[in-house]
Amino acid sequence: MASIRNIKKSNKYLTVDFSDFSHEVYQALLHSGSKVEPRRKASQVLIDYLCDKYGIPHCKIFVYGLSYDIAVGGTKMGQYCNKNIDLWNDRHLKVPCDIRTFINTLLHEFMHHYDYYYLKLPDSVHCKGFEARIRDLRQKLAS
Repeated sequence: MASIRNIKKSNKYLTVDFSDFSHEVYQALLHSGSKVEPRRKASQVLIDYLCDKYGIPHCKIFVYGLSYDIAVGGTKMGQYCNKNIDLWNDRHLKVPCDIRTFINTLLHEFMHHYDYYYLKLPDSVHCKGFEARIRDLRQKLAS
């Protein structure tokens, strides 16, 4: 569990650094279709671009076709661990998720990486600052 100190530190950062982004890599992912491999490739290009932009280590992107944890009745859309981002493309009944949901999940998981390596936060906490940074990044990439 995150400490109040770590949450306060994270909440100090409501935006991501830089405002000049290439929109081509974002648009390529947005138009990559619903299949696993094209989404994985376009995601890797976007994350490599962001890592280069921020001068942080690259993440490896893994995209899985099946929903995570169907037996329990829930789904997990993504996770970040040790410079790896895992994403689950399909939802129940093997229906691919909407591309905007997929991108939001990718940016959410990238933000954990950004927090650790760029902001050098001791913990990447789901809090107001974390969510604000995701929104800011998504708006800057999309506009």
